[in-house]
Amino acid sequence: MRKTILKTQFIGSLLMTMAVLSDSLQAQTNQSKLLPSEALVLMYNAVDLNPGKERIKNTKPFQARVITEGLEGDEIFLLGETYFWNYMPKEADEIYTKFLDEDTDRGRAAWQRHLQVQFRAFDKHDFVEEQIKVYRKKFKPIPEDRSGIFGQVYNLANKYKQAGEHEKVVQLIKDEIDYLNYDGAYSSFQLPGIFFESFIKLGKANEAGQMIKNAVQGLQKTLDARKGKALENDFAYVVHSRPVRIMDNVMTEKLSYQQMTEKFEGLIKSLSRTK
Repeated sequence: MRKTILKTQFIGSLLMTMAVLSDSLQAQTNQSKLLPSEALVLMYNAVDLNPGKERIKNTKPFQARVITEGLEGDEIFLLGETYFWNYMPKEADEIYTKFLDEDTDRGRAAWQRHLQVQFRAFDKHDFVEEQIKVYRKKFKPIPEDRSGIFGQVYNLANKYKQAGEHEKVVQLIKDEIDYLNYDGAYSSFQLPGIFFESFIKLGKANEAGQMIKNAVQGLQKTLDARKGKALENDFAYVVHSRPVRIMDNVMTEKLSYQQMTEKFEGLIKSLSRTK
C-alpha cells in the first residue's frame, strides 16, 4: 500500500463530494477565503451544475478566494490544480515542480501536469518527448491511474501525424503499449485505434490490429479475475459529469471495485469495435 493512500483517500472523498444546488449558490456569493481543496470542490460542483458553460467561467470566480500562503503538503499541490484549471500555467508549473522528486501518487500527478503544461503552454515538444522516457522509468503503470500519460503521448503523436511523420507516431504508440500491462483499464490502449491511419500509411495496419487484439484478450483475463472476487459492501463513489471527470488525476479520482470493473468492461467493448 503506497504511503499516500490515507491522504489521497481523504482528498478523493472531499473532491468527490457533491454539494446541493442551494449550498453551491450560497458558496458563490460568499467571499470568505478558501483552502485549495475547498476551492476545487466548488469548482467541480460549478462545472457539474453548468455543463453548457465554458469551464473557466465556472472555475475562475473561486480563484481569487484561494489561500496561497502558509499551505502544507497536499494543499500546496492542490493550489497548483486551481492554477492549472484556470489557465495559469506558469503559476501551476511552479507548484508541480516542487513534487517531481517524489515517488508518490502526488509526484506521479505532478509529473503528468508538468509535462502537459510544458507541451501545451510552453511548446517544449522535444523536451516532453524526452521526459516521457524519464517518467516511465520513475513510475510504473498502476490500475488506479487509468489516464497515466495518455494525454501527453496523444499530444506528441497528433503533432507528428499532422506533420506527416507517421514513423514517429507509430513508434510513440509502440513504446507506450510496451510500457503498459493488462492489470488496468488504461486509456492508452485506445491509441492504436485513434492513430490507425498512421499505421495504414506505413503498411502496418495488421500490427495495430494485433495490439488491439492483445489488449482485449489481456484485459478480458483481468476482468474475469475481478468478477471472480467481487467485494461485498462495495462503496460506490459519486459519478461526476464528463467535464469534471476530465479534471481528475490519480490523487482525486476514486472508483469503487465495481466501478473499476465497469471501466474494464467499457474499454474492452470500445476496443472490440475497433479491431
